[in-house]
Amino acid sequence: MGPSLGGNSRFFCHLQDAGRPGGVSFQTGDTIIQTHNFRDLEVHYRQPYLAHAPMESCNATARASDGRIEVWSGTQRQTRLKDAIVSALGVNPAAVVVHAELIGGSFGRRLEIDYGLEAAKLATVLQRPVQVLWTRADDIRHGFYRPGSVHRLAATLDDDGRLLHFEHRFAAQSVFRQQEPAQVTAEGADWTLAAPLVSLAYEVPSVRLEYHAVEPMVPCTWWRGTYWTNVTTATECFIDELAQLASQDPLAFRLAHLRSAQPREFVASPTTRIPFQPARMRAVLETVAMSAGWNRPPAAAHARGLACGVYDSPECYAAVIAEMQLRDGVPALSSAFVAVDVGTVVNPEVVRAQAIGGFVMGASAVMREQVTWSNGQVEQRGFEDYAVLRISECPRIEVTIVPSVREMCGVGEIVTPAAMAAVSNAFARLTNRPPRSWPLL
Repeated sequence: MGPSLGGNSRFFCHLQDAGRPGGVSFQTGDTIIQTHNFRDLEVHYRQPYLAHAPMESCNATARASDGRIEVWSGTQRQTRLKDAIVSALGVNPAAVVVHAELIGGSFGRRLEIDYGLEAAKLATVLQRPVQVLWTRADDIRHGFYRPGSVHRLAATLDDDGRLLHFEHRFAAQSVFRQQEPAQVTAEGADWTLAAPLVSLAYEVPSVRLEYHAVEPMVPCTWWRGTYWTNVTTATECFIDELAQLASQDPLAFRLAHLRSAQPREFVASPTTRIPFQPARMRAVLETVAMSAGWNRPPAAAHARGLACGVYDSPECYAAVIAEMQLRDGVPALSSAFVAVDVGTVVNPEVVRAQAIGGFVMGASAVMREQVTWSNGQVEQRGFEDYAVLRISECPRIEVTIVPSVREMCGVGEIVTPAAMAAVSNAFARLTNRPPRSWPLL
C-alpha cells in the first residue's frame, strides 16, 4: 500500500496490525488476560514518522575522468556507496574511490548513500567535477524516515499493585525489509524489531510480546536509538500509567518490579541475545532520583516524569527525569537529569556530551516533530514546519555517570529512548493527559 492519506492525517496504513495477533517474540506464564478476557488497563499508542533533519544537509562532491570515479562524502557506509556506484555505472571496482569525510551529524541518515550516488552519476554524465548540496526542503521531503509505529499494551495488576500479566503488540515498517531483506526470515521475523520488544526489564510472571514487521511503504532507515525509541517510549509511558492505576510512586513501582539479583538474557533471535542485570538498572534509577531530588515535591505548577531503558551496544543502561512547567499556558521543559551506566568510561566529557545531545534529540522528537503526507507527498519543507526544539526551549541537563567496571559500550543512543518517555510522562502529569499519540505539542 502506498502513501495515500490526505490533509494532515498521520501516515498509519498499518494501524490495524496492532489489533491482531503477530509474531510472538516472547511468551511465558499463564495468559490470564486472554483466558479470562479481563484487563486492568489497555492502551493504544501511535508514533509518527520522523525526519533526521541534520544541521548539515546531504551533500557530496564527485569527479569522473579517464574511467576513474572519486567521491568525497560524509557517509557511514563507504563500501555500500562504492558498490552502488559500481552497480549503477558499470565500472570496475578498482576505478572507484570513496573519500570518507566528517559526516556532519544525522544519527542514521548517512547510513544511506543516495546523495553520494547522485553526485557520482552527475559527474559521469557531465564529465566534470560536481558538488551536490541538498536544500533543507530536499532533505525533509525526499529523505529516509524513522518508522512510525502503533502499539497495543495491556496489563493486569493484583490487589497489591503487582504486575500479574503484561502484553505488548506493536507494528512498524521494517527497515530490513527495505535495506537488507535477507535479514528477515521467511516467516517475517526481524530481530531489530524483536530486540527492544523482548527486553522487558520488569519482573512479570505472565508475559506475551508480539510484533508485525510491516512491508515498506515509504523510505525508512535507522534513527537515533533504532526501534528502541518506539518500544521504550510506549513501554515506559504504559508503566507510568500502571503506577498511577496502582496508586504508587513511579519510581517505587519500577523498583518493586526490579527486585531480582539474578542476571537475565533477552533472546531476540537465535543469534541475538542481550544480557540484562537488574542491579544496574536499579542503580541508574536510584542515581537519577537522588540527583533530581525525587523525594521532594516539585515546585508549584511543575511536574516530573521518569523513565529508564536498556540498550544493546552491548548492554548499557539509562534513566531520565524530565521536569516541565506551564509557560504562557504551554508545557515547557525546565530541567532534566540523566544517569547512565555505559561500562568503563575513558572520557567522561564525551559521555556527558552524548547524553545531553541524546536527551535534546529525544525531547524534541516527542514534543514537536512529525512527518505527514498529503496526496502522497511529504508536507513539511523545513524548520518552519518541521519544528525542532530551539535553544531557548532546552532545559538545564545534569548528567551522572554511574561507575562501572563492565566492558565499554556506545553511549550515543542509550539516552534518547528514555528521554522520549520521561518527557512524555512529565507532560502527562503536568496536563493530566496521558499521551496516546505524538508529538505532544
